[in-house]
Amino acid sequence: MIHSDDAFLTSAQLAQRWHLRPQTLANWRSLGKGPPFIRTGRVGSGVLYPIEAVLAFEKLAPEWLTYVTRKSQS
Repeated sequence: MIHSDDAFLTSAQLAQRWHLRPQTLANWRSLGKGPPFIRTGRVGSGVLYPIEAVLAFEKLAPEWLTYVTRKSQS
């Protein structure tokens, strides 16, 4: 099945959405934390996050995300 580009977020887009650095998301991926992702194999972008997974993660962990984004802004 082919998905449209708007069904996914890049690491940069997710980092911006959550007010984090892209490196933080990379660290989480290596630790098995954060929302599910897909490795694309494309040079430069390499990882996509399905928007449904991001929305589900935000619903499951709203307090945690609020804490993380507040901490990153201070």
